[in-house]
Amino acid sequence: MTTLQGERERLLSRLLRRLSSLAVLAYVPGVVFAVREGVPVITVTNTVAYAAILFVAFVPGIALQWKLATVVAGCTLVAAVLLFTVGPLGAGYVWLIAAIVIAAVFGGTRAILAASVVSAAILAGYAYALSQGLEGHGATGSTILVIGTSALVVAIVPASILRSLLNRLHQALDEQRVLGAKLREELAASVQVRRELQHTVALKDELLREVHHRVNNNMQLVLSLLEHEEHHDGRPEVLHARIRTLSAMNDLLFRDHDVLRADLDEIVAVVHGLVNASGPGRAELVSPSSGERMAGIDRSQRVVLPAQQAVPVGLYLHELIVGLTTHGAPVLIHSTANGGRPALNLRCAAGTSRAAVTQVVDTLSGGVCGMAVGDILQIEPLAPGTDVGAGVRLTTKR
Repeated sequence: MTTLQGERERLLSRLLRRLSSLAVLAYVPGVVFAVREGVPVITVTNTVAYAAILFVAFVPGIALQWKLATVVAGCTLVAAVLLFTVGPLGAGYVWLIAAIVIAAVFGGTRAILAASVVSAAILAGYAYALSQGLEGHGATGSTILVIGTSALVVAIVPASILRSLLNRLHQALDEQRVLGAKLREELAASVQVRRELQHTVALKDELLREVHHRVNNNMQLVLSLLEHEEHHDGRPEVLHARIRTLSAMNDLLFRDHDVLRADLDEIVAVVHGLVNASGPGRAELVSPSSGERMAGIDRSQRVVLPAQQAVPVGLYLHELIVGLTTHGAPVLIHSTANGGRPALNLRCAAGTSRAAVTQVVDTLSGGVCGMAVGDILQIEPLAPGTDVGAGVRLTTKR
């Protein structure tokens, strides 16, 4: 039910309740007049109409069209009885006009047409009855036709105008409702866009703060590397390699939308490429089950590290591989698990002693990168195997 239809039903119900109260003012005098004049049909008609109005006014659940039909029928019935009994001396014309106007306000075009046709039929029947000798109380068939036609015109023209205005109001309300729905949708979309923009701005702010933090940390790390090289008489190419590794780690962190995080296997792949770029064949990624060379480590051992852990892990892994390759053949790297935690095994060539590997690990432990990964990685030496030399196991702490 539309808003206008609901308002019509509420107004009609209110009108019926008021009419049921005010109708007493017309009902009682009408009954008194009918009794005094000896016209019982007026009493019966008024009583039936009044009872019908009381019924539709106070009984809940009656539809709008039935309430309207009851009121219009009651008005035309009273009008007919008054015309045929007391003629123009009664309020017959008034009730006919009221029936048409009420049909226009609470019904539609068909209700106006139905009320008008019934009113015209009543007037025509009354005029015919007068021509057949019915007491007219001063009225004739011709006067009834003139007065009745004028009454119908007076009722139908305003009713039609009122119906047109109500239809336009109904159309305007529908348009307003559609416009309101569109405005609500646009408002909801605007709110969503605003939230997304706020979220984006918040992410950008967070990213800028993190970038600022990372730049400061990287500068401190570079200064620490410089100081370390100055105190240990390092070679410039070693420092350059470390700076390149630091730059590669930062490129990895900002590679995609998941910024400031990197997979451990991606870190290994980047370091592997850097080590072999400075000396081909110094490190190889292998499968732990078959020993075959592969393009990457086992993805099932996926570990995601934040920026503050990814950079020192990358630098430490680079330093460790470079230190181990000075003792012989390429370092073999494969992923594994240690106590349910992802780990990396780095194996030197056969014949490499555990003491040599331990020396490299101890040397790195006193450096900048070694101290930085102390809370990230568990570092333990591996004894030589049948076909491989000693090595190192790096297990993530989580």
